[in-house]
Amino acid sequence: MDKETKDYIDGIFIQFKDEIIHQFHIIAEDVISKVQIVAEGVASLNEKLDRRTEELDKRIDETQAMMGKMFDKLNKKMDNISDNLNKKIEATNKKMDNMFDNLNKKIEATNKELKALKADILRVESKVETLAENLEHHTRVIHHL
Repeated sequence: MDKETKDYIDGIFIQFKDEIIHQFHIIAEDVISKVQIVAEGVASLNEKLDRRTEELDKRIDETQAMMGKMFDKLNKKMDNISDNLNKKIEATNKKMDNMFDNLNKKIEATNKELKALKADILRVESKVETLAENLEHHTRVIHHL
């Protein structure tokens, strides 16, 4: 190959190389530009996500605080109800104990009265027997007369 042809081919290669490098720079700038746009979009989404996460965290904290207060109030109400029921149960137990004591006293008094009545009945039976014997004796005496 002669020098002129070689120089011509070298010139075409240099021109081709320069053109490829130029096209590569254009494509690279376009890719870089698009990557920057994507990066800005990701950064924007991250900011939105961070704000939303902070809002949700705040709402969760507020809800937990509110539920804690409600739980405390509910516990206090339940404690009050429990205390009131315990007081009513104690009062009812005292009333029942008094009623049982009164019933026991009445039963004891009734038992004493029954014993006294039994003794009275035995005395009356004894007197009736004595009277019956006396009547029988007087009836025999009258028949003999």
